[in-house]
Amino acid sequence: MKDVIDYRDAAITLIDDGIVSAEDLAIMALKYMSQAEVQDMLNYNGIAPLTQAQKDYDIDNDPMFKSLFSSQSYRVHQATDVLY
Repeated sequence: MKDVIDYRDAAITLIDDGIVSAEDLAIMALKYMSQAEVQDMLNYNGIAPLTQAQKDYDIDNDPMFKSLFSSQSYRVHQATDVLY
């Protein structure tokens, strides 16, 4: 059977062995990745910077948000609710 190399583990080993610094490897990876891949990674890890539109967004004046939560069918689930 052919040996399969896990290149992510190999990259971490390069850091652990002092062959490359974590900062240098991060820079290499970021320069290699596309903008979309970097954005996806940041979003996935919950550390993406907010866009100006997100910073300017006012939930209190959002008619869609108000309509969702003013509906008679909306009910907050209590901790005692049993879901089956």
